Order: sequence, then structure tokens, then C-alpha cells
Amino acid sequence: MNKRFGFIRGRPFTGLEDYFASEELEVKNKDIKYVINSHPNYSLKNPPENVPPSYSKKVACFYEILAQGIYGGKRTKKYLLENDNGFSMGFIPDLINGNRIWDSKASAARQHIKLKDEQLMKYSLFQMKSEEPPNIKIDIFRHGINNMNSKFIDRPLKEFVFQLTKDTRSMVSLDLSVIFEYYRMAHKTKHLKLRYDKGLSYTKISPVTLNNFIAYPEKTVEELGFDLKDIEIKKRRFPSDVKVNGYEMNSFPVVIIENKNYPEKWTDYFNTVIEDGTQVPSLFMDLWNMKKTEYEEGFEPCEDDAPF
Repeated sequence: MNKRFGFIRGRPFTGLEDYFASEELEVKNKDIKYVINSHPNYSLKNPPENVPPSYSKKVACFYEILAQGIYGGKRTKKYLLENDNGFSMGFIPDLINGNRIWDSKASAARQHIKLKDEQLMKYSLFQMKSEEPPNIKIDIFRHGINNMNSKFIDRPLKEFVFQLTKDTRSMVSLDLSVIFEYYRMAHKTKHLKLRYDKGLSYTKISPVTLNNFIAYPEKTVEELGFDLKDIEIKKRRFPSDVKVNGYEMNSFPVVIIENKNYPEKWTDYFNTVIEDGTQVPSLFMDLWNMKKTEYEEGFEPCEDDAPF
């Protein structure tokens, strides 16, 4: 990992000293195959043919597959949240391994991450409604490729894959409890830099905040209201011998932030917050009586006949 790690706007990123001396992140599969569906609307019963996937889909699939290489597991299980009034919400987690679930997100270094309210509610309620609450993580990957469409529109997809292996900048793995508290803080303040509440509502995590999770994780977690004695922070280096479609990944810093109080103390706290009614949006309360069920096995949304 280069000690002058250019993180944003070409400047060396501060706060990396601990990562140089840290352990390597454990990766289960170091020979990863990137494959992607040939059309963007893979969930439709009659998808269009010969339509190339968007670059946002290509990036999402790259990091879903990378996460599967790190943790193992499957990306096919479907779940349903439903109530007695016939209302239901289905979803497919990005990755499942036993009682652990991951959702992968990615952005360019100067872009913020969008956390959709609906998705956060699905994961939160799913965790609380399970007999054995799953451990849910949100993994945020950042890369240095801006204006992706213009850069790769006329170039082979293998060049795009190669660039992501060389220009992935960091990985921030956040426990769902950390995401939930960030969401509550953003919703309470209604600050335009943190929230978007027109139509499809979501919370924004800015590039500065993501940088702070890497450089100053203890301080950033405390600002969300957590006591550090309840949080475990692991700093790791991504190993340099992991390959995607034969291209070797560059090493980059990884921070893993976990809640030591999972599941008992955290679920008790979550239930108290939900029952208050003033601590979260009313939609949480409206969905609180929903039940969780599993249903049919799904499919590999990024899969095609062969890797590009």
C-alpha cells in the first residue's frame, strides 16, 4: 500500500499510518471471477435483450462479487416482510453466509453514498423480526474513477475491470447499528447535506464522513453517540495477492466497525427507540408489526455465461 495514498483530489490521505502496520484482511477466495448479467433489468420476467448494463450496475456487481470473495456465502436468498393487512416488502440481500448478511455499496471518491430509507427499514425490521437476529453489515467501497461513462464508453469492459482493481481506494464496513444511528441523526437534523426527502427519501454519507471513518474512526463513532467501550474497531490492509479476472488488486485500507452489544443489548435498545415513536419516522411504526418469511431461491443477478 503506497504511503502517499492519493485519496481525494490527488492529495495524500492522512491517518493511514495504522493501516501500514495492520494485519491483512482475511479473504476467502483470492481468485475472483467478475461476471455480469447482459442486461440491466435482470429482475423482470421478460427482460430486454442485447441491452448493455449501465456502469452503475457494472460497478455494483464488481463490489458485490468482491465482497463474496472476501466473505464467501451466497447472493441468492429472497426474503419477505409482510403484515396481517396484506402489505408486503420483498428483498434480496447482496450476500448471505449463515447468520451474517452484507449489503455492498460503492462510489467514486468525490461522491456521497445514498442510504435509501426503504432499504434501511427492511434490513432493520428483518433483523428485529428474526428468531435469531442476523448480524448485518453495510460495506462501502470507494474508487477513484469519476465520469465513468465518458471514460469507458468505447473501451472493452476488461479495461474497466482492470481500472477498478488498481483504483479501489478504501473499504468501510459498518455494523447496521452504526448506520441506524447515523440515519436517526440525519433525520432529526433534517440537514440538506445529510438528507433528501423529496420522493424517494434517503440519507447521504458524504466523502468527508467516509474519510473520517478511515482516518478517525473512534472520534467519528463517538460523534454518533456510541460509547467506545461498546464498539470494536479493526484496521486492516486489503491483501495484494487477490485477483479479479486475473488482474491483481492493489492493497487499500479497510476499517471494520462492529457493535459489541449485538444482539441482546442492541435489539433491546432498538425496540425501545422504535416504541418511543418520536425517535424514528412514522413509517417505521407503520411497519413494526410485519413478519419475516423466507421464500423461493433467487438467482445470481450479476451472472452471465462467462466473465468479461
